[in-house]
Amino acid sequence: MLLPILGNSFLKKIYYKLTLTGFKKKMDRKEAFNILGIGKKKFKDQKEFEKEVNSSYKKLMLINHPDRDGSAYLTQKITEAKKKLIPR
Repeated sequence: MLLPILGNSFLKKIYYKLTLTGFKKKMDRKEAFNILGIGKKKFKDQKEFEKEVNSSYKKLMLINHPDRDGSAYLTQKITEAKKKLIPR
């Protein structure tokens, strides 16, 4: 079970929201924002937006990485969300 891994309330909210509704077959930007916990706020520029995405990504990966007994599936979804918002 992921709840011990998901220590803070922010991550628990994301976990419950996604487990109750499930993931979409093809991720859209809205779902990517939800997974990374980034609100639809205005960013000054693309650089600030990418910084926010990377910060959220790193935070979630540190908590939920499979090497730390996290879920490989959720790690995959977190990575997919980052790639959806910052395609390279």
